[in-house]
Amino acid sequence: MASAKSIKWLAALVVGFNLVIVTVVLLGGPSKPKTPPLPNPNGYDDFLKAGQMLVSSSGWASNGISREDLRAIAAQNMPAIETMRKGLNHECRVPIEYSTNYGSSHWTDLGRLKWLAVALRDEGQLAEMEGRTNDALRTYLEVVRFGHEIGRGGYLSDYLVAIACQSIGTGALQSLIPSLDARQCRAAIQELTALEDKRGTSGQALQREKDWSFHSFGLMKRIGVAIQTRSLDPFIFNKVSQNFDTKDKKIRKQALLAMIALATRAYELEKGKPPASSADLFRLTSKKFLEILSPERT
Repeated sequence: MASAKSIKWLAALVVGFNLVIVTVVLLGGPSKPKTPPLPNPNGYDDFLKAGQMLVSSSGWASNGISREDLRAIAAQNMPAIETMRKGLNHECRVPIEYSTNYGSSHWTDLGRLKWLAVALRDEGQLAEMEGRTNDALRTYLEVVRFGHEIGRGGYLSDYLVAIACQSIGTGALQSLIPSLDARQCRAAIQELTALEDKRGTSGQALQREKDWSFHSFGLMKRIGVAIQTRSLDPFIFNKVSQNFDTKDKKIRKQALLAMIALATRAYELEKGKPPASSADLFRLTSKKFLEILSPERT
């Protein structure tokens, strides 16, 4: 008798738990977030169009490629690069939607955007080889800015591709710094500082990722996601968040090191000697640069 009662109580608990989950999913779950209105025109549309126009690329590393080959690649990709630059002149935001079809199609777009950053870097390398330092600097900074813009308002995947593109531009910029004069260094610091000041947060992208997971599937999948996000969060989303934060801190540090190198170069050119302390660098930079250097931001 006692055993039968226990079984009944267990069955009741299971049914009750399932009812709670269904109720949460159907009635008590988070409402579908309202997506903010997109800019009009939206520079992101130009980026997608430019990605579809790409013809060729030197490759991810582009080590050992000749000037002639770079010139040929740059000429082939000029229409795509011009379209991308048109997008940089407008406000940009990733158009997001809550559907299962969005993920696969959007990944194709993200791959094209990454190669677009490579193609733009190729143009900068050609300028560097030809001694056009101003053009090379402008182009590398455009790569960094492009990396920032393609992640605005997007999911984790958008932000991770954005970080990769920023790294392409910042790495190329680092190699150019010994060729820059003090004025060029100051201009680069100003632009990088402004970009860092507008950087989005990992928490915002992670929340959009959670919202997409919850609202993009049918009832049964939503129940599964509801269970995961409530009871398994430390093992799933926390791990994703930690990995994302690591990459986010790495690219911020890379940008910071580039700004420090630029400030050091400017100081040496203007003073004729290396800076004796960080305070010497601070006097050459803006308030926003100092805020980025603060321990709270790094």
